[in-house]
Amino acid sequence: EEITILGLCTSAGKTVIASEIIRRLNYKTLFVVNTIDLLNQAKKTFEKTLGVKVGTITGGKAEWEGITVATIQTIIKYLKNEDNEFIKQLHECNLIIVDECHFSKAKSYSLLMENVKARYRFGLSATPYAYGNNSLEIYKSFGFPKINISLQDLIKLGYLTKPEIKFIKYEH
Repeated sequence: EEITILGLCTSAGKTVIASEIIRRLNYKTLFVVNTIDLLNQAKKTFEKTLGVKVGTITGGKAEWEGITVATIQTIIKYLKNEDNEFIKQLHECNLIIVDECHFSKAKSYSLLMENVKARYRFGLSATPYAYGNNSLEIYKSFGFPKINISLQDLIKLGYLTKPEIKFIKYEH
């Protein structure tokens, strides 16, 4: 079993990095998000970068593929209903990646992780240390962060431009 958190700041390309992990490991993959916007963004990115059809689990419908993007809310509905076909498909996933894993201290994510048999579990977060001692539930699911790339790191490496902030006094 290999688990870790990748601490990657906003604009670091978490979804593109996830697609490279998926490509290299080449396992049946479940990518978990917490909003429909993130689901659509991840599906589009994976289809573009990997050139494959990507399944979705959202809105009460599960359409599994070799790579499937799912909202946590719909996953939990299937698990609470003890849907055997869904659980069978979930157990076949050898790679689980949870976006915004700092939310995984919630009970819904614990239920998912209790039902996961994946060899590889990665959590992605821009704020992996944000919750201090409340992070134990997160670390239980994903281990401790092995990578932590900040905005300052990306600026120093030349991937992002240092922001320039100007205050303008405006009188009505």
